[in-house]
Amino acid sequence: GRWAGKCRNATLNGLPQCQLRIPIPAKSHLLHLSPSGWTLCVPVDSSAKAYRKKAIQHLGKTFREAMAVLILDRELEIVESANASFLEIGLRILCSGWVKRLWTLQEATLASEARGTVKLYFQMQDGPFMYQKYERDRKALQSPDGGATEIQAEERELLAEDGVMLELGSQIPSVRTMRDMPREGFSPFRAIYSALEHRSTSKIEDVPVCIVSILGKDLSTILYTSDEEQRVAQFFMLMREVPIGVLWSDLSTKLSIAPFRWALKSIASCPRTTYMDTQNGICDATGLHIRAGGFVFEEDGVELDALPPVF
Repeated sequence: GRWAGKCRNATLNGLPQCQLRIPIPAKSHLLHLSPSGWTLCVPVDSSAKAYRKKAIQHLGKTFREAMAVLILDRELEIVESANASFLEIGLRILCSGWVKRLWTLQEATLASEARGTVKLYFQMQDGPFMYQKYERDRKALQSPDGGATEIQAEERELLAEDGVMLELGSQIPSVRTMRDMPREGFSPFRAIYSALEHRSTSKIEDVPVCIVSILGKDLSTILYTSDEEQRVAQFFMLMREVPIGVLWSDLSTKLSIAPFRWALKSIASCPRTTYMDTQNGICDATGLHIRAGGFVFEEDGVELDALPPVF
C-alpha cells in the first residue's frame, strides 16, 4: 500500500489501524497484499540515517517484486468508480495529490515489472480501481462506435484525441519503454522530463535518486553522496548519454562545479525542447563530450571582434 497526502506519517513508522480498514472485494488478490511503502519501510528517526539510505536503496526492489501496489489518496477515496465515467476517473487521477509528488513516480512505474505488467490500483470509495483498465480499453476507445451517444462520443474524443490518456501515460511512464528509447533513437530524458514536469519534492537532491532507481542503475554512488551538486553530476554520469540540448539551456540554473558547469541543476527546470535533440553527448568524469557541426571562418574579410562569444 502507498499513502499520499496527509495520510502519511512523517514522524513515526506506523499508521492508524483505521487507515488499513479499506473495502477490498473478496475475490481480489489484494487480500494477500501486505502494506509496504515509504511510511512503513523507510526509517524516519534521525538516529537511523544509515538504515534510511539502505531502505531507499531497496525501495525499487520492493515495488518491482510486489504482487500489487494500492494507492491510498484522500482525493480519490471519495469517488465511486462504478458510477464515474472513464473520463472522470482519468481526470481525477491526473489532478490528485498523488500524481504531484516525486516519489509516487517510482511506485507507479516499478510495481510488478518483473511480471511484465504494472499491477497498479487506486483505492476508491467502492473498492480498488485497476489502472490497467485504461490500457485494456485503449483499443475500444479508438475504434468507431456508431451507437455511441453524443456525450459518449465527446468523452471518447477527450480521452483519445485530446490526450487525457496520453497525459496519464506520461505521468505513469513505462520503465521498459524508457530503457528501450536509446535503441529507437530517442533519449529517455524525454520521458523523464514529462514525468517530472508537474511533480515536486521538498528535497531537490532526491530527484536523481528516484530516477536512477526507476531505471535500475546502481544507486550507491548517488545515495551516499551528501553534496547536492555532486549527486546531480553522478546522475548525468550514470545516464552517460545526454542530449546536447542541455548546453543551450541558458534559462536554467547550472551546476557550479567543474567539469559539469553545463549540467542542469534541476532536470525539469528547462524548456521541454531541451531534450528533443536526437544527438547525444557522452558524459563521464571529465565532462560532456559532443560532436557537432560548426563554421570555419577565413581570416581574410572577417572582423574577429564582431563574432559572437564562444563558451
